[in-house]
Amino acid sequence: MRETGGEADFAGVLAGFNPVWGETLELTIQVPQVSLVYFSLRDESSLARDPVLALCCIPFTSLATGYRFVHLTNLAGKSLAPSALFVHVEIGDK
Repeated sequence: MRETGGEADFAGVLAGFNPVWGETLELTIQVPQVSLVYFSLRDESSLARDPVLALCCIPFTSLATGYRFVHLTNLAGKSLAPSALFVHVEIGDK
């Protein structure tokens, strides 16, 4: 994992249409009531002006612990179903 400027980049292992990252990201949220968790799927090898392929922005207070599907949209907000990220969320106090 590489963290730069509040972002984390993960190197995915391509498994057909199901890449697996197998990484853990641990964050400290200062103000959960106004915090957003932003997922973006990017193609950094592309020559396109904007390498974002898909995204999802979720209010932190809407996250629940456990395994979840994060459904992706394009830049215009249109659903890219059935595209989704399968994530495991743990929320705890420190």
